[in-house]
Order: sequence, then structure tokens, then C-alpha cells
Amino acid sequence: MDTDNCATDFIAESNPSPGASESWLGVGTPPTGPSSLRVRGPFPNPFVNGVSLAIEWSGNDRLHIECEVLDVSGRRVQTIDPGRDAFAGTTLLKWDARDERGSRVTPGLYFLHVRTQAGDRTMRCVFMGP
Repeated sequence: MDTDNCATDFIAESNPSPGASESWLGVGTPPTGPSSLRVRGPFPNPFVNGVSLAIEWSGNDRLHIECEVLDVSGRRVQTIDPGRDAFAGTTLLKWDARDERGSRVTPGLYFLHVRTQAGDRTMRCVFMGP
């Protein structure tokens, strides 16, 4: 997938909807088999106050989700909702553009890295600042 094609990588809507995007987002290969994982977002993008991801899981087992925000150097800025477990359906993760100390980050490019037992995804987002 060409990650520079924002029209393909990101949803332009403020909320995910079933018809918003049917393509895989970010970096990685979608899993195959009876269970599927889809990550939609980030939305809105670029953002000013906060950004969200919608994680859609169709499996019967619990899905353990880890999501880190990384800066352009690859350093962890924040961990979003650590230790989150999800079941079949849609789970929303939100980042308020703050680092682990609670300070507002500087405007720029950030990466949201989602890890699960069903696969990993990395999406980019742009924080425009207040």
C-alpha cells in the first residue's frame, strides 16, 4: 500500500461508518482466516484537539490491544488506554495530543502503532496544535 496516498490511508469523515472505507489502513498485511481485524482512522486527520481510531474485530476470542503514539524519531510519546481488551465489534481509542507527563505535544507528524494478537497496524496523523 502506498502510505503517501492520504485518500486511501485515512477516513475523511469525523466518525467511522460501515461504508466509510473498506480498505486496510496503515502498514502491514491483513490477517486471513475466520477472524478479521480492521483499523479505521485516524479521524479527524489532521487534528487539533484529539484523534480517534476505530478497531473492528470479528473474532470470537478476546482481542488484547496495545496502542502507542510515536514521534517521527520513533520515540514513544504516549500509550493509549494500556492493557485494553476488546470483544467482537468496534472499540474506539482516543488520543488527546498529550505525552506521558500530561503535557501537550508539539505540532507535527505522529504515528499510531496498534499491536494485537491478530496483527499490527501503523497509521500516521498530523497534530496541527491549538
